Amino acid sequence: MVVAVDLKGYEYNGSESFIRPTEKTIKERLPARVKIRENAELELTHVLVLYDDPDFSVLPRDTSDPVYEGNRIYDFDLMEDGGHIRGFKISDEKTIEEISERIQALGTLLVGDGNHSLAAAKSFWEKIKETVPDNHPARYALVELVNVHDPGLTFEPIHRLVRRSILRNYYKNSVQEL
Repeated sequence: MVVAVDLKGYEYNGSESFIRPTEKTIKERLPARVKIRENAELELTHVLVLYDDPDFSVLPRDTSDPVYEGNRIYDFDLMEDGGHIRGFKISDEKTIEEISERIQALGTLLVGDGNHSLAAAKSFWEKIKETVPDNHPARYALVELVNVHDPGLTFEPIHRLVRRSILRNYYKNSVQEL
């Protein structure tokens, strides 16, 4: 689900905000990203925000649900046997409000990917908010909201192999530096 989130609900400093990062934000990476935003007519970074909804109460899993009725905007096979994809536009204001209320009722949203892009958007908003109307587009960021229980989202373990000789050299060099 692609939505515009209000950056007033996001903090990247480890606070108790509604939208939170899942990793430390390296503030030194932000100025270059903010500079890009300053001159961009439109920025479409990929930010993945995760929510925990095992019952699929926010957005029904079954695309025959009335929420999707008559709103299909694309439907096609992906290349290289990548599967099939369908996209729906939800235009009904009442349905949008209901979805928004359900998301808020779930509690915290977590930035699963694109934390620095979202932090740059927040930094840019903080930089200009005193000089623009409160409903300025920079107050919002386009993100993809994904249920962690969606079968299209899989988490794979990361396995790392560390050889003994590499560890010996690392510790040997570390001790010599002391």
